Amino acid sequence: MGHTKTYQAIIKLGESTDTYDSEGEITSRDDTPIQREQFEAVLPQFKGAIQQIPPMYSAIKQDGEKLYEKARRGEEVEREARDVTIYRIQVDSFVYPETIVTIRCTPGTYIRSIAHDIGQALGVGAHLGGLIRIASGENFTTGNAVPLRILEKDMANGTWQKHLISVREGLSQLPYIELNNQQEAIVRNGGIIQLGISNRGPIQAWTDEHVFVAIMSRQGDEDASAEWKPDKVFHVE
Repeated sequence: MGHTKTYQAIIKLGESTDTYDSEGEITSRDDTPIQREQFEAVLPQFKGAIQQIPPMYSAIKQDGEKLYEKARRGEEVEREARDVTIYRIQVDSFVYPETIVTIRCTPGTYIRSIAHDIGQALGVGAHLGGLIRIASGENFTTGNAVPLRILEKDMANGTWQKHLISVREGLSQLPYIELNNQQEAIVRNGGIIQLGISNRGPIQAWTDEHVFVAIMSRQGDEDASAEWKPDKVFHVE
């Protein structure tokens, strides 16, 4: 969940909505035609480390209440900007008033806000017309996803296990470390240990006999003296 996300988004120019997507009420229209060159010219300001103001129609809590609950009562409150990183934003196709873009970003990024803010930068407004997440991290992509109809068929005929991936493959983006017998015993009981490594974490912990033990996170400073705590401990039958 903490890895980068990649989306393919449809941005519709010339219409702003209160939800920043096609589900909301239209708040403004502007039929001024926009060229692809104009669209691409504003994209650099949305690349890299930026601050993003979440939409009012979001599940973020403020004063103990979700923002969308306030928005449904017609309230507009000031929202704190959040730090996000846009690693890539590229135009896949452009047929005014719609453009399709691919965006790779940190988790927690609101693609609706990017669509809205691009419209503001162009001066004509915009909203998110459609969205597909095409990758979570580097290994989980729509390209290696299993269609539901195929999974249902294979569940029925008992061949569903062929779609499973190994734990090692599923956690391949996490650093790997082996525990000795003493360390393993401590970790399996939820204890904290020192590993003598300076990784940021989280990490995957295994025994030297290739048995998966836990996912662990670093406590304190990022140096070799840091302590490591198990977030999830796994018991393999």
